[in-house]
Amino acid sequence: MEVYVHFFNFKNYGDDLFVLMLANRFPNITFHINGVRENLIAFQNQKNIVMHYDTFCLKAVNKIGKKILKKDINFIRRARKCEAVIYIGGSLFIQPEERKLESYYLFNKNLSIAGKPFIIMGANFGPYRDNEFLDFFKREFRGYYGISLRDRASYDLFSELNNVIYAPDILFNIQQLYKDIQSKREDSQKYIVFSLYGRKELKDKESYIVNIVRTISQYIDAGYHIKLISMCECQGDLAVCNEVKDRISQKSYVEIINYDGNPETVVGCIANAEFVIGSRFHAVVTALAYRVPVLPIIYSNKTLNMLKDIGYAGKYIDINETNKLDFEFTEMSRCTDNAVDINQISQESNKHFAGFESILVK
Repeated sequence: MEVYVHFFNFKNYGDDLFVLMLANRFPNITFHINGVRENLIAFQNQKNIVMHYDTFCLKAVNKIGKKILKKDINFIRRARKCEAVIYIGGSLFIQPEERKLESYYLFNKNLSIAGKPFIIMGANFGPYRDNEFLDFFKREFRGYYGISLRDRASYDLFSELNNVIYAPDILFNIQQLYKDIQSKREDSQKYIVFSLYGRKELKDKESYIVNIVRTISQYIDAGYHIKLISMCECQGDLAVCNEVKDRISQKSYVEIINYDGNPETVVGCIANAEFVIGSRFHAVVTALAYRVPVLPIIYSNKTLNMLKDIGYAGKYIDINETNKLDFEFTEMSRCTDNAVDINQISQESNKHFAGFESILVK
């Protein structure tokens, strides 16, 4: 069976892992993906993923097609050769600014191919500003084969549709992909992971950096090494990591891990940490999946919704309130039981694949 997979292709840790987990779960299915060569590094050794790269000419033709026909010609040409289409990712349905809204609606209308099952997998809905945006997708979703949403707040918006289900984030099942990674720790150094964030939700970037630097210095003084993780360089994470390290006096204790298309490096770093202070959504999910103590720093309601859904009982802070960070507070967080039943949650996360599995048995 040939399946076309549409996803945001900008070398992002979470989205890359979504596609890899899909491909590994269904090894006898051939998945087709499209993107920029340097952003598809994560899939180069995956035998059942076929990667398509657009040449300069194909990009030019597609640009004309989008302008005149309002359609992605390259996507349609490739997807028509497949038996199903999957749109996989997390924050797929965020309402754009008004001037981009019309093209956004057209993009979503043209994602499905007539006569072929179309599946949304692993998403959340919003933030959005008005009911017109919500109503558009209520109409669109009715025509899809299946939709799996990763938080109950999103599911509740579409609960009247019988093709919509809820399941915890796909990466809660990441141990199925990297089962023995916690036994591969190469050194005996105790280290703390800081997953840093560089996007516009940082209302006061300077305050965020100052408070992170202070907390890192306290952990270095307590005998820990530090690993700063940039999960998405193009969204500013690496720039923030570099700025934080530049302000640390004991730089030899600090290492930057920039996601380069090799998910195992980041997974291993988080899975073998003593503690994770995570600003990125999937840093928090990965830590929880491997039972590593974690303090979530919340930049979006999607993180807060996820924590509520899984019954998380630990501490967390808002990304714009990092002045609350200090050694006493973070250590209390590290030693607090978060009460999460990860075995149950990882089993429930498998439901994201149920819609596609139902196609296979037909």
